[in-house]
Amino acid sequence: MAAIDWSALRGSLQGHLLLDSDPDYEWTRKPFIARFDEILPQAVVMAADPQDVVEALSFARRHGIEFALRSGGHCFAGYSSSRGMVINVTPMAQVQVDGSRAVVGAGARIGALTNELIEHGLVVPGGSCPSVGIGGTTLGGGIGVLGRLYGLTLDHVAAAEVVLADGQVVTADAERHPDLFWALRGAGAGNFGVVTSLTFEARPAPRMTNFYVVWDFQDAAELLKAWQRWSVEVPEEMTAGLGFTAMDDINDPAVAEVFGAMVGTESDAMKLIGELVERCGREPASVNCREMDYRETGLYQAGLLSAVNNQVIETPQGHIERQGCRFTKGEFFDGPIPDEAVDRLAEIFIAGRTAGEVRGLELAPWGGGYARTDRHATAFVHRDTSFSLKHAVMVAPEASQAQKEAAYRWVSQSWGVVHPWGSNRVYPNFPDPDLADWGTAYYGENFARLKRIKSQYDPENVFRFEQSIPLG
Repeated sequence: MAAIDWSALRGSLQGHLLLDSDPDYEWTRKPFIARFDEILPQAVVMAADPQDVVEALSFARRHGIEFALRSGGHCFAGYSSSRGMVINVTPMAQVQVDGSRAVVGAGARIGALTNELIEHGLVVPGGSCPSVGIGGTTLGGGIGVLGRLYGLTLDHVAAAEVVLADGQVVTADAERHPDLFWALRGAGAGNFGVVTSLTFEARPAPRMTNFYVVWDFQDAAELLKAWQRWSVEVPEEMTAGLGFTAMDDINDPAVAEVFGAMVGTESDAMKLIGELVERCGREPASVNCREMDYRETGLYQAGLLSAVNNQVIETPQGHIERQGCRFTKGEFFDGPIPDEAVDRLAEIFIAGRTAGEVRGLELAPWGGGYARTDRHATAFVHRDTSFSLKHAVMVAPEASQAQKEAAYRWVSQSWGVVHPWGSNRVYPNFPDPDLADWGTAYYGENFARLKRIKSQYDPENVFRFEQSIPLG
């Protein structure tokens, strides 16, 4: 096979083309999750504008180069990495605000976007990890502390700029390319084109009471049994997640945590937390609860995640936090998990812990604003579920193969304990390569329409990866 001459592509870009001989290649090519560091692309295109994406796609097609799209690089399944070309839209991070509308480059990170919108008294509801790219999280859903009040991040999208497989740059909204607009909101990550910017209808940024409540792990099962009903019955102004956490030092006891925020006063939040304490019959070991403005809320919620973003690399742009070698599985639940399965879940969580292994379960309540949009109004079908449960385990990148295999076995076992009571539906932003019927799991009855739209907008199946939507 003849060597590829990359000079023509380099000369056509406003942004940068990075090969393995370039000094910035090593840190730029790495995704957020170190598990996928071994995937070495031939080239990384740092696209400065939509035309750079057009040029990169054209070059990849002419030379038969596989490619992946990346905004933040946080894909749990590694779909934002490729051994061919990575088209990285991170440089397109502009934020332009006009009234309540914000036009946002698809490469903007959640933290930077929040900081910019706060200057205008606005917020786009979404997640708390500041390094996540707004493009990826939006196209697959977007959950966070305002979700039960206002809905998903994608519910706030008014328009999207998209580079199609044939090089056209189009705007998709309710009037222009409405089928594409429908599909992008819930199934848009890498399936139909390259989204280069999103127009959001933002919300006024509220003051919120943030809380972090910790129980000894011996109380974890009783807490979860009570939380399953309590978390979806509280007012939609409150989003209260539940976590089991075991850090990499086995001498550090595992804990159970309830965390989140509420649009309301500290007394409002404490009253509701008190109801949870009464239901579970177990007193917490510590309670932190404080009213904050939304800027402080963003920082506080991001801080709760910092313990697991523990791989730090030095780059020309400063410190970048990353995660280690992580394995993740998840599912939606439409009702409570039986008590005996909860007991077993808690038992397995701490069984066989080894040094260097971080384990976590994260349960997120749904209902409220998530459910107000009809399940067929967008491609995102998971509107009437009770909660999601994510099982995750992380070891260091340099861990042995045996340690990585053990971590994978644990996360699979943990998932298997409660799967019989799950819905067989999976949040699209938590992709799982092990799923057999992944199309139904991610998209439900909307999958058939998505395949038809795929055939219309990408008839040659240019945008393809292991779990990409097939032609209908």
